[in-house]
Amino acid sequence: MNATRAAWVEVLEGRRLMSASMVAGGMADLTIQFGPMPSQIRSDLRTTLRVVVTNVGDAAAAGKVVIHMAGDGDTLADQAVRVRLKPGGKKTFRVHFVLPDSRNAGEANRIFPGVPVDLAATVDAGNGVAERDEGNNSVAASQVPVETVAHRQWMRQLGSIHIDMF
Repeated sequence: MNATRAAWVEVLEGRRLMSASMVAGGMADLTIQFGPMPSQIRSDLRTTLRVVVTNVGDAAAAGKVVIHMAGDGDTLADQAVRVRLKPGGKKTFRVHFVLPDSRNAGEANRIFPGVPVDLAATVDAGNGVAERDEGNNSVAASQVPVETVAHRQWMRQLGSIHIDMF
């Protein structure tokens, strides 16, 4: 009877180990997508964009991650958020930033009215969550139109011009 009981315990232990190794083998995998994009972004004013973070992995993702937002390669925001996502789970975050009217001091880097900006967002920019694929954490949105401060001022002045016709 002791030999049978010992064999049964070995089988149970084997199953427990197998289950534990199957659970330990799963990994989280975070991806990011932009929510609805505005028709244009206004420079020098606070802009809020929505991004959707999804766990496409087969294990839960939990921890503090950084959502990095860039415009034409320049950092616009690094926003720390907490994620707690089951496999297949998703959550929408709001990212706030100000697109400067003039980046750097040079004229070559100035934003001109109607010239679009390329936006990019990255989730888990600091690799705070161990993931199956670290290469799928970014998304890009090309050619988002920008309305500049100069354009807004010009439109206000244009609206205040009165032409008298004889």
